[in-house]
Amino acid sequence: MYHDHSLKARLLKMQKCYFNTSYLLFCAFCSLLQVSYSTEKQIYVPGMDKICLIKKIGIRQEILNSIGLFMSAASFKYCIAYSYSDYRRYNYSIFAYNEKRRSCSPLYDVPEENIIDNCSEQLHDLQFYKVSNCLPAEGFMYSFEEEVEQNVSKFNAVKLKATNEICIVERHPFNENFLLKRTGILFHQSLEMCLAHCRVLSGRGKCSAVLFSGEEKVCLLLRQNELLQSRDVMRKGASQLLTLNYCYDSEFENFVLIIYKCKIL
Repeated sequence: MYHDHSLKARLLKMQKCYFNTSYLLFCAFCSLLQVSYSTEKQIYVPGMDKICLIKKIGIRQEILNSIGLFMSAASFKYCIAYSYSDYRRYNYSIFAYNEKRRSCSPLYDVPEENIIDNCSEQLHDLQFYKVSNCLPAEGFMYSFEEEVEQNVSKFNAVKLKATNEICIVERHPFNENFLLKRTGILFHQSLEMCLAHCRVLSGRGKCSAVLFSGEEKVCLLLRQNELLQSRDVMRKGASQLLTLNYCYDSEFENFVLIIYKCKIL
């Protein structure tokens, strides 16, 4: 009888110990998750040409009912630009984003008390983000470069149908764009059209380089006041920084080809 009581007491202690250990592990996991949620990161938003401070947050369940219509086929950076405003009620903006569906919805007038970092309140397929501030990108000193991109061709010949030219362009590391003067921002479907627009303005000294963001279809026109650094290492990025080194008439290339063919014949 005594042996049974002793065994039950030991089992009860083991259960309590297991519960306490599990609870501590859960709390540790929750704390790590909260840190990942509450850490701000900097992200370049091409549509605004700004650097935004953003972090992942939680939203209380009752706020979900106030979510409005979703935009479809929206990129994450486009959603930041769409939801952010310098003239907002609070000193931050909030939006919901579904990466799988590429859908986005701004949340307006969400008080600070409805923003949570509690991992016990998980939300469906949506992720919620808080944008605390966005600053002009020109002159910004920060490295956004990621992993090294292999087998990158720094120099390429691009045919510009709009100007009937072939231009030699040079690719540079993304971070160097912050050193260049902004002269305009356009929305073009292709890199070719972006370069052609820059080429037209180059005669007036208004453009010598472009920052093209393919996903956002944003063409940023830039002007160099000094030569950019030449570095062999190129890193992956969503935007390409290209300088127009020189251009020549595409008819000249056709003329050379005709002469070459005549010599062969």
